[in-house]
Amino acid sequence: MRPVRIATVTTGPSTGLQGTERFLALLVDVLKEIGAEVHQFHFEQLNPPRPWSIWDRLGWRVPANAGILAQRALRTCPPFDLFIAHGLCGWALPPERKITIYHGCYAAYAETLRGHITWRDYITMRYIWGWAERRAGRASVTVALSAENAEYLRHYYGTQISRVIVNAIDTDYYQPTKDKEALRLTLGLPPSACVVLFAGTWSIAKGADIVASVAESNVPNLIFLAATNAPPTGVGVPANVRLFLRQSPAELRRLYQAADIFLFPSRSEACSLALAEAMACGLVPVASRVGAWQEITVAAPSLSQFLLPPSSGPEKYIQAISLLASNPSLRAATSASAAQAAASLFSLRRFRAEYQALVADFAASTTVSAI
Repeated sequence: MRPVRIATVTTGPSTGLQGTERFLALLVDVLKEIGAEVHQFHFEQLNPPRPWSIWDRLGWRVPANAGILAQRALRTCPPFDLFIAHGLCGWALPPERKITIYHGCYAAYAETLRGHITWRDYITMRYIWGWAERRAGRASVTVALSAENAEYLRHYYGTQISRVIVNAIDTDYYQPTKDKEALRLTLGLPPSACVVLFAGTWSIAKGADIVASVAESNVPNLIFLAATNAPPTGVGVPANVRLFLRQSPAELRRLYQAADIFLFPSRSEACSLALAEAMACGLVPVASRVGAWQEITVAAPSLSQFLLPPSSGPEKYIQAISLLASNPSLRAATSASAAQAAASLFSLRRFRAEYQALVADFAASTTVSAI
């Protein structure tokens, strides 16, 4: 029996630092472990770029690019047995040979950010990209990254999710440090301070406006750090926030291990890798109830008081951080709970087993073998 031939169709390659790109790199490795032959199709292969000016204005570039990639993949010889698509990238692929993995829900994202984005961006995400996401749901298997993500897809598109498989991280790599004081000295951080870290795009979508307000609140004995992958735009960075740009995984791990609290008031997530990594390093998440928050509270009920409704303003985050900053014993206990929950919930072993079983089930129903 020959190995199963798989094509992944995504917006980006598996070589970047964005969450979806890192997810893809992990998924490809997991599939290759069982002998699958994996070929990647992504937007950066569409070079030189086409003159899309009118289509850009109408919001169709992304679905159109996904359609072009689908045609390339379908014309490849010998043909692929299985297509694995990220969300709307799968709208033009054949349903009977497709697994669609949703990394969010654009319709829900548009509604969440309504009032913070232009009407054109709202229409594009809510209806045009939403149309493509709905079409992508016509698949043999549909996967969501969290229970909340699955519910949004059902509510907005009527998509029935086959499986919920949360993200995974290397919990052998992301762990609490045994010498936080020494690490802080290398970063120029006071050993006794309570260090609050934000990691993500510095944008309204990620709650940067709330982070800025919390930092400006003058809670005593707090140090604020922010790690972001691009220079901040749109939201000002307070003078007391120390900014770290374009951090490598190793550099970001140092920041996680040096901090105490992970401030993450994001307005929309499917299953944040940054939150998972921070928890694995022992940071207490003071975050919004988005993405995998339901799974987190089941794994660590003590963290529920620090996961706040998405509508919460800066005051609620200030209260939660002040409580932790003034109570070292509470901070230590919830830190241990966060690390333990992350080690089980976001484990590579679980991720590997679930996706390998997914492909094995498909292969068992066809004439190919994934093993």
